[in-house]
Amino acid sequence: DTFYSTVTMLGNMMQGEVLEYYLDNIPALVSIKDLQGRYTYLNKSLSTLCNIDRSELSKRDYTDHDFFSKEDADQIIEVDRQVMNTGERVEVRHKLHKGISKDHSQTTNLSEHDYWYLTLKFPLRNGDGEMVGVCSFLHDITETYKREAKTHENALQKSENRFRSLFRHIQNAFALHEIVTDEEGNPTDYVFLEVNDSFEEMTGLKACDVVGRKATEIFPEVDKKQIERYGKVAHDGLVEKFEQYSDPLGKWYMGLAFRAQENEFVTLFVDITAHMQMEEALRQSEERHRTLFESMMQGVVYQDATGNIISANPSAQRILGLTVDQMMGRTSVDPRWKSVKEDGSEYPGESHPSMLALSSGRAITGAIMGVYHPTDESQHWISIDAIPLFKPGETKPFQVYSTFTDITERKKAERAILRAKEKAEEADKLKSAFLANMSHEIRTPLNGILGHLDLIQSNELSEACREENLEGLEVARESGYLLVSIINDILDLSKIEAGQMTISIQPFSLRQMIEQTARIGSVLIKSKRKDNDINFSHLVDETISKCVFGDNFRIQQVINNLISNAVKFTERGSVGLVVSVSEDGKFLQFCVEDTGRGLSKDQLEVVFEPFRQVDFSDTRKFGGTGLGLTISKKLVLLMGGDLWIDSEVGVGSTFHFTLPYKKAPDDSIQDVEDVPENPVRTIMSGRILVAEDDAVSRKLVNKMLEKAGYDVVLAENGRIAVSKFEADRKIDLILMDVNMEIMGGLEATTRIRGMEANNRCERRIPIIGFFAAAVNGDREG
Repeated sequence: DTFYSTVTMLGNMMQGEVLEYYLDNIPALVSIKDLQGRYTYLNKSLSTLCNIDRSELSKRDYTDHDFFSKEDADQIIEVDRQVMNTGERVEVRHKLHKGISKDHSQTTNLSEHDYWYLTLKFPLRNGDGEMVGVCSFLHDITETYKREAKTHENALQKSENRFRSLFRHIQNAFALHEIVTDEEGNPTDYVFLEVNDSFEEMTGLKACDVVGRKATEIFPEVDKKQIERYGKVAHDGLVEKFEQYSDPLGKWYMGLAFRAQENEFVTLFVDITAHMQMEEALRQSEERHRTLFESMMQGVVYQDATGNIISANPSAQRILGLTVDQMMGRTSVDPRWKSVKEDGSEYPGESHPSMLALSSGRAITGAIMGVYHPTDESQHWISIDAIPLFKPGETKPFQVYSTFTDITERKKAERAILRAKEKAEEADKLKSAFLANMSHEIRTPLNGILGHLDLIQSNELSEACREENLEGLEVARESGYLLVSIINDILDLSKIEAGQMTISIQPFSLRQMIEQTARIGSVLIKSKRKDNDINFSHLVDETISKCVFGDNFRIQQVINNLISNAVKFTERGSVGLVVSVSEDGKFLQFCVEDTGRGLSKDQLEVVFEPFRQVDFSDTRKFGGTGLGLTISKKLVLLMGGDLWIDSEVGVGSTFHFTLPYKKAPDDSIQDVEDVPENPVRTIMSGRILVAEDDAVSRKLVNKMLEKAGYDVVLAENGRIAVSKFEADRKIDLILMDVNMEIMGGLEATTRIRGMEANNRCERRIPIIGFFAAAVNGDREG
């Protein structure tokens, strides 16, 4: 039965080349004849025996009489008829004589003696179950039959064992099953009838554990649909291919299921777990590559062997400003890239890293180029590496991939650093020039002070030299004020640069401040322009509120600086000050106009920069530190406004600045009467303690207070001041230098206040601190 099942299985596999391979290599004579007894197939062994090329079968009809003697042919035909009539398999033992066909057309290769064969014949059926022919298997049992008739059965068994070994040792897993059906004939399970060694190896199941058992016993969760499919295979003779994963075994299998005989089927399969794992690993690798490709911050572009772009990741699209569709088919030599080198020259397409990598087969790294970015219509800079790709065994790249980084911001930073370096170098030169100018500006008033004092001293204050001495004192006085002005400019800029300039917003009368500034401007013109060829005017918008909020002192400082600058560079014509309100009413607008030299475009670009003076050939004629406009600009910005200039060479200049317009109540301040030009000196009285460690300052303060009518008590440091206060309770006021040696003014003040508290004084003595502070931090301290 097993032999017949195997043969039936092979018969059902006639559609492939597997059958021919097996039939040509099994120790049997195999033939197939149609219902008319014509041979349609001979295996290799039988074709050799019959001394015929198998290709001849298609050229003419061959029957048994063409190959065997009449006796043998008739015997064979009779058995074939039995198979055709009954539709059952037939197994017979018979002998064949030395073979000469009845018409002597063919001669077999049988030896002189007779041969015994064990012949198995069975009907061949098509998919509809109709008989279409007879298949014969002939096994040579001559030697066995002659050697020992009694062992005939053993010989037959050995032959069957050889057949069984063939299927047991094939590399594919083999399992024979029988379908189990219910009363209605529906498949409900299947039983393992036989398995081979490969089955055991591939599944890990032993034959002794599965043969004779139902599938549901071995695999309780077996798929019912799978049982139904196997039932159709066993019943209808269909061949089913499968590729499935077995949860119980944890493996992937691929194979065939085909019918062996009624209610039996065979599964022939291989373990493809390693292959599936490899495919899964490949899929995961591709997924990782895809994820990396799509999420990289670097741009990635793939090009084929001709340089055409075939793929680009999202970062490449962002960096280059193009979609994949827009890039597809482009090459690196496309002029639309507008590629340039770092020096600004054109970057030849054939020198592009990707093209060089394709032509040389070498990686090209670290190339820098600028490319046109269509989105913002500007040039973006990239650093690019190009890597060629090769197929196994080939030396010419079939693709190249380029990775690149957008370094536009880095290039901007590099240029900014270079500009900063150049600016720093220029600033260093400007500072050197400024220091040289400061040396001149400071020495000029010092020379005026010291020179005229020396002259006065040499005159010995004689009456004859009185006019000359008074003139020298006036020059020394003016030189002193000029020196203080220079020092104030330097200190103001230092405070602004250090971020320690404080803007004090208080209500004040803008009109009074402008009137006062205008008087100062008129005096300035008279003092600097003896020929009086300049007309000064001022105009204030009548709609401006009586009181406004702002820093009165700093606003006046800015206006004075602008007027002073206008007067300096205007030899004739006019200087005017105009104050108005902006159209939206949110800002005060100040304009200082002059008919001076005017400035060129290049001069306008640097006029507000520190340490710069406009380069006129006779600039030295006008003097100055070059800080006035810089300080004014920075002060206006600190006050929430802006300052700019309109100028034309030979016509004049107009300085504009704006400040926030914040109205204050009219009663915020009291009206201040104009100070008379020659105020009457009032004689004061009282006792003042002066604590000052500098002898010159102490002497000056002493003289000024005594001249004003005060009684003065002097102290060289804070410790002496505390002692003198303790000894003299008639003191009405204390002037305390903050920074003194031995004991500072703050500590001395603390001790004096402590003494007042302990003695329960009825009045607190006013203490005024004074010092030459450069920055606000000192005052706060």
